[in-house]
Amino acid sequence: MAVTSILSCSKDDTTIEPTATIIGEWQRSDVNEAFENKLTFNDDNTGAEVNWESTLEGQISSLRAFNWTLNESTININFDGEIITSKFYINSDGQLYLNEITNLYFIRLK
Repeated sequence: MAVTSILSCSKDDTTIEPTATIIGEWQRSDVNEAFENKLTFNDDNTGAEVNWESTLEGQISSLRAFNWTLNESTININFDGEIITSKFYINSDGQLYLNEITNLYFIRLK
């Protein structure tokens, strides 16, 4: 009686690609009733930064569109020619860190 076994090496299906992990809407962790900063990373490598601030004069908001690319643990964000290259990681609590954007974490909203 002969036993034949076939072994196959393949990529672990449970591995999450960095691109997939960053896609979504992220809010900076210091949000409060007078300030909010959000980043949205879309799956087509576009995105937007939204800032909102309440002042004595009223509310101020801004939106900046961007394109982004990942290369291992580095992200390049292109704000219409202003390119920011930052290390990024998502910690065990699911918070996004972008060292060249801020020293604060971003919390995933969607």
